[in-house]
Amino acid sequence: MIEKSTTLGFLDQYVLVAGGFRGIGLELARLLLDDGAFVAVVGRDSERGEKARQILSRSGKDPKRLKIIQADLSHEELLQDAQAEVDRWCSGKLHHLAVFLGSGKTPPGDNFPLDHWRTVFEVNVFAPIGVVQSFIPLMSHGDGNPCIVLTGAIAGIERVRAPMTYSIAKTALIAYSSHLAASLVDKGIRVLTISPGNVFYKGGRWEEIMEERPDEVAKLLEEKVGMKRLGNAAELAWVYLSNMSPKNSFTTGQNIICDGLQVNRIF
Repeated sequence: MIEKSTTLGFLDQYVLVAGGFRGIGLELARLLLDDGAFVAVVGRDSERGEKARQILSRSGKDPKRLKIIQADLSHEELLQDAQAEVDRWCSGKLHHLAVFLGSGKTPPGDNFPLDHWRTVFEVNVFAPIGVVQSFIPLMSHGDGNPCIVLTGAIAGIERVRAPMTYSIAKTALIAYSSHLAASLVDKGIRVLTISPGNVFYKGGRWEEIMEERPDEVAKLLEEKVGMKRLGNAAELAWVYLSNMSPKNSFTTGQNIICDGLQVNRIF
């Protein structure tokens, strides 16, 4: 049974986690359900969606508060269908949106044809923007301190060993988030970016990298990361949850870095 007073203020609020069948998004859905929210989780892969449902159900979450939607949100028609389904689910009143669309699985280098750049930007910039634009109308009700959280990367704020195309795409997304915050502030919608460092979860990119180049990863952690370890999905999900929380009502337009002390910047 959900207590009437929850820790972070999500009780009976409607939250959409876009791209959340695994990793940080899945852990965030778990925490939101713990705090009494109604949660819709959207992802591309139907098998992963069913697995996510099973994981969240095994955790003792109320199945009536969880909705799983299988859709590729990077395709305009499927995004429109998903938007309509979410609209019906939340009766036109969505409180929060967390967006995890994107991929860093792209080759390094600088001499790529424009089509390659377009592909990377489609995945990491235009797809998240499309999701945000589709769901803003459901969040413009001015109730419950609504919040949009986008997923950046430390590669978007500092030159690290990440593919150039991916890094620049993330820089663009972080800039978009800041401008969007200014645009939506009069509607009462907060906008934030979370920029994770190197985060390990089963089936994620860092699992692949560790299998391919374990010695290189060990050297990176020892020399470049203050905490000398990878992050994990559960601890990153808390960053999303606490910043999205309605109780965090005076924070908007910010890019929050969570990297175990890897980035060297001061501001």
